[in-house]
Amino acid sequence: MILATLETVPLALQDFMPGIATAIGCWFLARFVRNVVPAFYPVALAGGVSVTCGGLAKAAWKLIRALDGPDLKWLDASLFPFLAWGFALLTWALIHVDHVETDSPPPSPGLWKVPLGIAASLSVLAFVLSAATDWSRAWVIPMIGLMTLGDLSVIVIGVKAARCRNLMPAAVLLVVNFASVLLLTRLASVDQTRSVQWMEQIGNTIGNSAFAMAWWMILGRPLAKRASSRSAGALA
Repeated sequence: MILATLETVPLALQDFMPGIATAIGCWFLARFVRNVVPAFYPVALAGGVSVTCGGLAKAAWKLIRALDGPDLKWLDASLFPFLAWGFALLTWALIHVDHVETDSPPPSPGLWKVPLGIAASLSVLAFVLSAATDWSRAWVIPMIGLMTLGDLSVIVIGVKAARCRNLMPAAVLLVVNFASVLLLTRLASVDQTRSVQWMEQIGNTIGNSAFAMAWWMILGRPLAKRASSRSAGALA
C-alpha cells in the first residue's frame, strides 16, 4: 500500500497543474472578452469556469483514488461534459470578439443557438449511446468530439486575435496547445501504463501553460492599427 501510494500520489498531484494552468488561461481569456465585448464577459467567464471544473474534478478523482478513497465515478465522468460545454460557451463569446476586431458583419441574434445546439445534440447522443451499451463509457466519444471542435474554434479565433496584434509567438503557443490536445487523444487509445500517464499529464501541462501564456500576451497587447487606418491618417 505504501509503495502504491508513493507511485500514484505524485502522479495524481501533478494532474492539478494543467488544471491550474487552464484556470489562469481562461481568466485571461475572459478578461480579454470583457475588454472587447463586455456584454459577453459572463458567457466567457462561465465557459472558463466550466472548463476549469472539468480538469480539477478529474484531478480530484485521481487523488482520492491514489489515497485509497472511494471511487467517485461522477467526478471522473464530469471531465468531458464540463470541457465540452465550457468550450462551446467560450466559442460563442469569442465569435463576438472576432466580429468587433475584424469589422465583420455582426453575428445573427439567433446564431448563439448553433454552438449550444451542437453541444445539446451531442450531449443527447452521448446519453443514448451510453444507454444503448448498458451504460458503458460510449458517451465519451461524442463528448470528446464536441470538446475538440470547441477547442479548435477557440484556437482559431485566438490565432486571429494574436495576428491582429502582431503576436506570432502567441499564435504559435495556441497551436502548441491544440497539438497537445491531439497528442492526449492519441495517447488515450494506448495501454495506460504509468509512463504513458506521466506523458499525458506532462504534455497536458505544457499545452495548457502555452494556452495561458498566449492569452496573457493577447490580453496585454492592444489591437494593431489597420493599414487602412494608417493610410487615412497619412493622407490627412
